[in-house]
Amino acid sequence: MRFVYRNIQFQKHPKKNWVIVRGDIHNDSGKGYNSVAFRMVIFIKGMQVVSTNITVHNFGAGKNRSFEKSIEGLDYKLIESIVRYEINPEGAY
Repeated sequence: MRFVYRNIQFQKHPKKNWVIVRGDIHNDSGKGYNSVAFRMVIFIKGMQVVSTNITVHNFGAGKNRSFEKSIEGLDYKLIESIVRYEINPEGAY
């Protein structure tokens, strides 16, 4: 499975004090999927602070899908401290 991640942005939730992550995923695998589960890990100061799931449905080959995920418990004031993130597919069908 090969996917390309673009336009990943961390923003403050409009009503709460936590973070929303938004972005786009491109299915570059050459195969369509009914559903793909991704694991996103966020690091602050080199330490893993959050691990969350992102699920994308009806993900055809060569298609882009946008996603939005609320990350409750991660204070929006820490957005500037995020040093990196990883997104990896965990399973698909």
